[in-house]
Amino acid sequence: YINDKLNRTYISSKVFKDKQLLEKLNYIVHPEVSKHFRNWLQDQKGIYAIKEAAILFENGNYKNCDKTILVISDEQKRIDRVIERDQTTNEKVMHVIENQWTDNQKAGLADFIIDNNSDLDALKAKVYTIHEELYNLYS
Repeated sequence: YINDKLNRTYISSKVFKDKQLLEKLNYIVHPEVSKHFRNWLQDQKGIYAIKEAAILFENGNYKNCDKTILVISDEQKRIDRVIERDQTTNEKVMHVIENQWTDNQKAGLADFIIDNNSDLDALKAKVYTIHEELYNLYS
């Protein structure tokens, strides 16, 4: 911690270079995240709820979802976006990517795929199409 805030940069620098340490962290964190989501979900009133999770497929939690949406993008675009968002380095982003499944591995398990290489209007259209399908399925 730094000033009572979790030092995510430090944690990332350690766990994404050490698979055993990453597994230990996931063993501690993910049950709590799942518990928090289940509690949150009980209070929702909508037709459906969306759970965002970076490693939904890798940790098997996709099995707890009725439907899954995978957002894909060219690897270099993802890297560039994370570097800009997190003010980090290419090397650090690659350590994270190396611990995740490829888009191809996840695509076979996904019910919907959103290609985030498209222009904004195409993305909006795809999201709206998925929304309509989910709304009609669950309403």
